Amino acid sequence: MAKIIKWLNGEIEDSIVPKNGTDFKLDELTEHVGCISVQPIYLNDGSVMWIDENGKFFQPENYNAAATKLLVEAGGLPGDYIVGDAFICKNSEVL
Repeated sequence: MAKIIKWLNGEIEDSIVPKNGTDFKLDELTEHVGCISVQPIYLNDGSVMWIDENGKFFQPENYNAAATKLLVEAGGLPGDYIVGDAFICKNSEVL
């Protein structure tokens, strides 16, 4: 099961399952993140965090502190950060 880390308050919406019951498709990822183009970030626990690829350009004020913490823990570049909602699932849940 997957989860979303909301940018506004760090609230976590969990227990999200794919529409087909097995794996998330690209349209579902973009829908959950709320954007047109998603970017994967591979986390230390083997899961993948999907973020808005262009979020910093269009909505830099929507800083997501909780998702940024996961980015830093995964070895992200110094000073890099996440904006907008972040969708996290197992790598095996994406086709």
